[in-house]
Amino acid sequence: MELQNDLGEYALMKVREQENGGEGAKPLVKALTRESLGGSVTSRGDDVIFTMSKLPIIMMVIAVLAVLNTVLASVQSRRREFGLMRAVGVPGGMVMRMLWAETLMVSLCAVVMSLALGVLGAWCSIQILEYGYHFGIVTPPVTMPWAHLACAVLLVFVLSSLACLLPAWRMKHASVTDLLSVREG
Repeated sequence: MELQNDLGEYALMKVREQENGGEGAKPLVKALTRESLGGSVTSRGDDVIFTMSKLPIIMMVIAVLAVLNTVLASVQSRRREFGLMRAVGVPGGMVMRMLWAETLMVSLCAVVMSLALGVLGAWCSIQILEYGYHFGIVTPPVTMPWAHLACAVLLVFVLSSLACLLPAWRMKHASVTDLLSVREG
């Protein structure tokens, strides 16, 4: 009997602390209705999806930096070749267009590979949801946001073209003697 009275007094003390702004005792178990549980799971899922929606932007920046690095390495290793082309009469504008076309080809390869791997990844994720979890989750069909993908592809091409401008401009305006004086090896 004394133990029950002590517990009752302890609980009453905690209720008073909570009313007075104190921390109070926190429940170990929380009972929820099915609707409120579904709402909290949906809210948490929305937060995760919002966070993961930033990944394509980060990946696109990484892809553009990779294209820039490829173009810079290509230009640096072929400076003498560009000098020879300029020495035999190839205009600087043609050298710029050649580098721009090369950059677009690298970007096209990156876009095709990323789209193929992205579709494969989405399909695999749906299959994991469908066969891996049997908790009444309705698996959505694989749908492609073509408008968003088209905007991303266009943005990759534009950013890659901008990344190409500096090395191509340098090759166009470099003197032929400077380009030919580069030692091989």
